[in-house]
Amino acid sequence: MFREDVLEIIYAARNRLRQAWLQLFVADLLFKLLTFVVLVPLVVVLLHVLLWVTERGTLTDIDVVLFLLTPVGAVGMLLLAAVWLGITAIEQATLLSLLVAGEDGEGSVLAATGTAFRNSATVVNLMCRLVCWVVAVSTPGVVGAGLVAWRLLGKHDINFYLTEKPPEFLFAVGIGVVLVAGLTAALLRLFSGWFLAVPLLIFEGVSPRDALASSWKRLAGSHWVVLAVLGSWIATVLLITGVGTACLVYAAGLVVPLASHTLPGAIFAIGLTTLLWAGMNLVIQLFASVIFSLLLYSTWKKYGGVVTSSQKTLFACMTGQQYQFQGNAWGILFVTCICVVTAILIGSAAATNISFDNSIDIIGHRGAGGIAPENTLAAIEKAIRAGAQWVEIDVQETIDGEVVVIHDSDLMKVAGVGLKVWEATREQITSVDIGSSFDPQFHAERVPTLQEVLGICKGRIGVIIELKSYGHGQMLEQRVIDLVESAESEREVQCMSLSTDVVARLKELRPDWPAGLLLSLAVGDIGNIKADFVAVNARFATRHMVERAHDAGKLLYAWTCNDPVSVSSLVGRGVDGVITDFPEMAQQVLEQRAELSLVQRLCVELAETLEVQPRIVHQ
Repeated sequence: MFREDVLEIIYAARNRLRQAWLQLFVADLLFKLLTFVVLVPLVVVLLHVLLWVTERGTLTDIDVVLFLLTPVGAVGMLLLAAVWLGITAIEQATLLSLLVAGEDGEGSVLAATGTAFRNSATVVNLMCRLVCWVVAVSTPGVVGAGLVAWRLLGKHDINFYLTEKPPEFLFAVGIGVVLVAGLTAALLRLFSGWFLAVPLLIFEGVSPRDALASSWKRLAGSHWVVLAVLGSWIATVLLITGVGTACLVYAAGLVVPLASHTLPGAIFAIGLTTLLWAGMNLVIQLFASVIFSLLLYSTWKKYGGVVTSSQKTLFACMTGQQYQFQGNAWGILFVTCICVVTAILIGSAAATNISFDNSIDIIGHRGAGGIAPENTLAAIEKAIRAGAQWVEIDVQETIDGEVVVIHDSDLMKVAGVGLKVWEATREQITSVDIGSSFDPQFHAERVPTLQEVLGICKGRIGVIIELKSYGHGQMLEQRVIDLVESAESEREVQCMSLSTDVVARLKELRPDWPAGLLLSLAVGDIGNIKADFVAVNARFATRHMVERAHDAGKLLYAWTCNDPVSVSSLVGRGVDGVITDFPEMAQQVLEQRAELSLVQRLCVELAETLEVQPRIVHQ
């Protein structure tokens, strides 16, 4: 019976797709355009409200996390989730309205969209209730996971657990897996019971308050059928996405090299491939939405879905001319010309935006942390020899007021010693072997002081000092300033921090010193950040963000870039520096890029778009 029910729903959806696929695709495309027009201003308004509430011109990732932990932030997040789910539900309501209207006639796309938007208030109301239920069910699991993490992983720095994976870490992960599995099962159980809530709300006149319960009652005993139907939808979308991507990448690998013998050919090939990539992604999104609505519609009909008499009167007006696909030579020629022109424009834009400037700074991350123990004198020496312009180091204060160079809050990751930096003296910290765990040849390496690092870097390489903020600082900013001025290294030093307060204190103490803020994302005007440069997670260092930083008069460094493709693509985006554990590799990438022609650089840009590894810069 289970198998027959699943197949009946799938076959009914397939048959309905054959009859109305074009109208459904047109309706979904129209809805996506309308929601873009409506949603973008809504997001902008919510953003300005958020910035107004926090009295900040810009929020960075730390600010966003702290804001979400406040009551106002938590409520705002719930509302945003409800609105997002509401928009998705209204999209499905549009398609469902079209399917229902098409039962007795020819449904109108515009009328179906209008009907869905007229029900938007009740749909969002329903989604708010759904979100509240999800939060209520998820909270015990989330709190439990937090208590487990605090109890088992709170003794040492989190980087130790992530790197070494001791037994307590594995045990905590195991408990986390059990909690996630249990929470996932509970949510799937709920969603499978709530599956029909939207059609019940729109077509059967059920109130938002009763829709979830009514759906649960309607699907009693059929939850596994719903889960199987959803599983088939997910599998189908993943299969089509994988096959489509593989085919496009394979075709691009054949066509682009053949067309790349001339610059016009390369521009056209790159533009056409990018256009096809965007078009394929759009079609897959439309396909996923349409198939989901068909499965939802078929499930609703299978389990007693009937439109109320009042709704039938409304849908009787939703008739219009059925869309028909008619191809002719002139139409095909027109579409082809549009595609060719668009491809040329895209390729030309890509060629224009590619940076030929390879004069970016290579910044050794904690020295050369990939080939020597991080934040040691040995790592700094290797960064110098690799030709890096800067080394990035981390500093903290010991209990006796010394500034030492170390990243984590303790020595567990680098030495297996649970000594907290702020609880130890300089002598205790610097007596521990922190090199042998990396490689026995570095057995003599110890935690250096900032004074020692400034001494060996003087006149050889610049130093970017990250001031760590673990909540135990005393006079870190002032002590760093005193040490830098004592070494007469003011012109060779930049300072940065994850904390906006630390950056503000640095600028207050030494306004002329370059100070930067570490971040992953920035909400609002990046020009409002009171820093001379920003160090951004490489995943978020988009071309647009680089342009925003430069327009605000700030430099942008990207971290942590440890493979040739990432370094090359970031150089192409125009970043001012890359922070890497392998400065020698980054230097080789710059040398190779200097030898590339425009056509080859276009190929690198295409590889980044298609998320494949180009051989041009492969080491």
